[in-house]
Amino acid sequence: MSKGIKRKREKSVISMTDNPDKLITNIFANRTLNTVKSGVLTISAYSNFYPVCYKEGNEIKGLDVDIMKLFCELSGLKLHLIEEKHFSDIWLKPIEGKSDTSIGGIGITPSRTTNDTEWTIPYFYVYRTLIYNKNNPLTGLKDVTGIVSGTKGSTGFIDAQIKLKKLNKSKYLKGGDTDEKDIQNLLSGKIQGLMRGSFVGVALCKKYPKQLGMVKPWSIDDKLVSSDGECFSYPCHKDSGVAQMLSCLIITLINNGGLVKLIKKYKLE
Repeated sequence: MSKGIKRKREKSVISMTDNPDKLITNIFANRTLNTVKSGVLTISAYSNFYPVCYKEGNEIKGLDVDIMKLFCELSGLKLHLIEEKHFSDIWLKPIEGKSDTSIGGIGITPSRTTNDTEWTIPYFYVYRTLIYNKNNPLTGLKDVTGIVSGTKGSTGFIDAQIKLKKLNKSKYLKGGDTDEKDIQNLLSGKIQGLMRGSFVGVALCKKYPKQLGMVKPWSIDDKLVSSDGECFSYPCHKDSGVAQMLSCLIITLINNGGLVKLIKKYKLE
């Protein structure tokens, strides 16, 4: 009798893992989340990071937003996005009780982690690059002779500060405005370059293939990130249960090809 029960259980587990969509549905059906507002997933969103989290008209879109919408469908929560004007300290919003998680291309770093921070598993690994106007091409930071913009508070901005300082070119690095304005300034030649992650560079070059190019990607300064390198993740409050469930969703999207579809959708490859 016991052997029969064991075989039945093993078969049940195997059949569920063969269907990751069914498995994730079952997991969500048996889990209650301790969100800031009951029945709602409140998200702090930095929407100046095309195409991960950006604005089109009055709507916030992007890969991060799509993942959060799917999370809400599975959990039965309503989606509530709080637009954050500044990237700096956005990872602290869940810790401060202002949201359940934050989105907008947020990398795990020791300085962004508190005793109350719980990160999801990484969903994207990135390198750094410099995007330029083809009318004024660059081969690297050593060629910079004009303004390059970056997102203040980001690991990419700090990495650029370190590298440009070594080249005695610190004066050329400036904090950006909105994503839309920064891109238009680059297209019009008002600035010489944009400091961005390599996959964002790929997406922008695909969107403007005749106007934009990008420098060969490089690894970020080791001191700025975790031992795993620069990876994007979602910061959550450790007592909410959101990080665990988001991690389950990320694993499912990896297993069922959903993440690859999103990467292709936003031309990030």
